[in-house]
Amino acid sequence: MAQVPLLVTLHRTPILALGCGKQPWKKQVADVSKVSAACGGIEFKDAPEGYVRIHNTNRHLWSKARIGMGQKDGQFKIVAVSPELIEPDPFPKGYQ
Repeated sequence: MAQVPLLVTLHRTPILALGCGKQPWKKQVADVSKVSAACGGIEFKDAPEGYVRIHNTNRHLWSKARIGMGQKDGQFKIVAVSPELIEPDPFPKGYQ
């Protein structure tokens, strides 16, 4: 039987987003707006998914797109990765 590529989006889990986000700071910092303002442009070279960067204005992560093929063992074989980080667009036109 021929293998058919399964196109999937490998989403970050809430735990990963929390680890790179500002939630841990809320419990320690009195003025969260200052922390949020300082977050833009921060880079994580060794994040669980590889290199990512926090967007300067919307605080979402720039990251690479990955296409995976589902394997019999439940894992995914990555078959393609975007060459550059993709700018996050958390509120695309038409979805408001």
